[in-house]
Amino acid sequence: MTGVVAFGIVILLLPVLVVAAVLAAAWREGRSSPYAFSVGRVISNSFAAIGGAPLVFVGVALLLSGLPSLMVGMTTAQITRSPELVAASMSQVGTTYGGIFLLRLLVWPFTQGLLMLLAVEALAGRVPDLRRAAGTALRVWIFAIGLTLLNWIGITIGFFLFILPGLVLFLNWFAALPVLFVERRGVFEAFGRSTELLRGMRWRLLLLLVIALVLWFFAAMVGGVLQATLPDSWMTHAATLVGATVGGMLVPAGIAAVYHEAVTAKEGAGGRDLSDVFA
Repeated sequence: MTGVVAFGIVILLLPVLVVAAVLAAAWREGRSSPYAFSVGRVISNSFAAIGGAPLVFVGVALLLSGLPSLMVGMTTAQITRSPELVAASMSQVGTTYGGIFLLRLLVWPFTQGLLMLLAVEALAGRVPDLRRAAGTALRVWIFAIGLTLLNWIGITIGFFLFILPGLVLFLNWFAALPVLFVERRGVFEAFGRSTELLRGMRWRLLLLLVIALVLWFFAAMVGGVLQATLPDSWMTHAATLVGATVGGMLVPAGIAAVYHEAVTAKEGAGGRDLSDVFA
């Protein structure tokens, strides 16, 4: 019995210990690394990037994140309300998820590239040009699909190999998509460029991701409570729509802000202005 209690305590304390370890490693890296990487500045720049083209960010996030999540939520609520229809509804759920996956696979790379281009341009101190960004994103679109697939496959295989290799690849390739769109590099070159940019910053990047994960966890808890108490109310569906839309805006803006931070830290001090990539 004592062993079970001790094991339970260890499981409960494990997330705290992981966060403490990441925090300590990020602090140590910040002290020893010559490259500045401010978690607070990245968060601030994420919102500043959205502010550069708010209507585009809201529209894209609503179409690709908010509305699909609302569809899934409403379908799930219908099944919960009528358990006898579960078997009959499985094909509908499968079709919904399958359609969302196909939409994301084909359209997601283009829209993420578009938003990242606008975000990086805003962070470089320029007025975002939607027409130019859309043209660039369209030209790189096919390559972005290939990069996205290779990214998913590589990280998934890495996570199956005792998790750590997948985490390393995830951190190394975190900026590969903005590299592909902003710098117009090849797919494999984008992976290498991202790895080089984030070398010496990965612990602080991991800390940033842990903070984002904790915030997402608390938001999911609130959504779960709302879903359990009011499974098919307009409040639940509105919360799902807003939450998914906000998340859909913050993800590309955050990745672009990380890319901006890394390029500025490693090349900005050497005289290269980030706006050069738009010249």
